[in-house]
Amino acid sequence: MALKPPYSPESGGASRSRTQTETVHFWEYLESLLDAADCTSEAQVNSALVAYVKTASERYGEYLVEDRDFYRVALLLLRAPLYERNKSFCISKMLSLLSIDLLEMSMKFVISYILLCECKADSSSLDHVLDYQGFTVIYNKLYEHFAYLHRYSDDEETTFEANITELDEEINEELRKISTVLLDLLFQILKYSKCELANLQRVDDFFVYYMMVSLRSDTVEDMYNNAKFRLLLALNEQYMISNHKAGLENKVYAYLMNHTASKQFVELLLLQFNRTVDKSLQIMMCKIIYLILTSRDEIAMDYFYLNDLHVVTDVLIRNLTNISEDEEVLRNTFLRILDLILRKTEWTQSHYREQELLELLEYLCSVDNLCSSGNVKSEHMSTTKLAFKCRQAIRQLKVEQKKSRDAAAAPAPRPKTPEPRFERTDSHMSVPMDKITRAIGRSPFASPPPPPPSRRV
Repeated sequence: MALKPPYSPESGGASRSRTQTETVHFWEYLESLLDAADCTSEAQVNSALVAYVKTASERYGEYLVEDRDFYRVALLLLRAPLYERNKSFCISKMLSLLSIDLLEMSMKFVISYILLCECKADSSSLDHVLDYQGFTVIYNKLYEHFAYLHRYSDDEETTFEANITELDEEINEELRKISTVLLDLLFQILKYSKCELANLQRVDDFFVYYMMVSLRSDTVEDMYNNAKFRLLLALNEQYMISNHKAGLENKVYAYLMNHTASKQFVELLLLQFNRTVDKSLQIMMCKIIYLILTSRDEIAMDYFYLNDLHVVTDVLIRNLTNISEDEEVLRNTFLRILDLILRKTEWTQSHYREQELLELLEYLCSVDNLCSSGNVKSEHMSTTKLAFKCRQAIRQLKVEQKKSRDAAAAPAPRPKTPEPRFERTDSHMSVPMDKITRAIGRSPFASPPPPPPSRRV
């Protein structure tokens, strides 16, 4: 026998708390909507799916309050035979519903949450999402939310200070909540599926700009903040890949070079780099740092404050020391960043933890220290080469600085007497007088000769 719908808000007393009996009845009724025996055609599947999503959305904030409630809604659908037999159709239908302009925010959230759970449970579902223009649908919804929040919230420090009412803030909070799920869904697409160039070209300047300037750098607990940060990392990675194929402008890098726009992002980057243990995120953050440090020399030298540079050095030393043998690729990534820091930043003046770095690099230069099993792989050889390169960079810097100190301590050379323009020769002063006398036939000191006789006429 079909169950009756649960308590309806329209019948009065919507704000009262639900009894255990009412809660049980709600979940039983919701599950009954997915009865596969009643769905033998695509139209019936469509009706059942819409009824399920609609019923769950109507009880948003009533029976569905905590994250576990929404997860249960998603799990009931994803494990239902009706859904498993018609997965592709159900995904296309939910994307179609999500694309509706005036869709209620509760339904937006429920659909987005179900799609995210599906894609995390089965990464092949990302292909279905992309096949049905999922990237465009998700991107457009996020763009709408960002445009609204840019105008009517205080997410940005530069936002015009409007009179934000309590109702406005409630709307903003709901938009952030939905956007958090959509951002995570878009991250899954960029990170774990083949991103078409056309989809990447769809991302415009405002989309990247808003995510960067609206970040908060004082927390790693805010889910909405973290979702924006992760998506920026994933976008940068896709831009780096596409740059080799199509030369597409990296919008993330463009705003990184704008210190006003990137200030919050860089501060959060350093905070996350110091705290995160997620290996894939560590690599994506290293790619951002790599882009910065391979810019023009004057940019790389002055981009990070010296204290921030010391934090990065601390993290690299810690991670290089603690990485296990099976994570050699990650160690290689850290060594590439360290090499750039040793050569292209203010570390060349500070020499922060120089001796510890030399000892660590000396240890990493030996393959025996990296591979206890004796099964030496190419990654181990790369580690030793990179460690040797970093060690040489430090040693070369020490040699150059010693030369500079020696040159500064050496006495200044005495100035040379300028040579005369014409050389004076006094060699004739040393010739004996008798030789001069013989040369002229008479002494120059003798009396003058008598005058010649008069000529006769």
